[in-house]
Amino acid sequence: MPYSRRVASLSREWVGDEDLNGDGDKLDQVFRIYDAELHAYAPVGFAAEDFVAGEDLIAFRSNECSQGGQTTTGCPGGGTDLNS
Repeated sequence: MPYSRRVASLSREWVGDEDLNGDGDKLDQVFRIYDAELHAYAPVGFAAEDFVAGEDLIAFRSNECSQGGQTTTGCPGGGTDLNS
């Protein structure tokens, strides 16, 4: 089986002092994919709690309130509550 050139990870915005998911803060843990061949991160841009990976699929779990957006009801610190 060939080795993948991509690595999935979670990055904490506050460690690099960078807004990785475009929500205007640096407080989230963000899902990222690094492409070793291109020496660059793919622009995923979603806050994530955790992730699982298989041979052909990656899934991550996100808290709505950690992601930026217009509907902030139910999210004390901002974010997006899609259930309100």
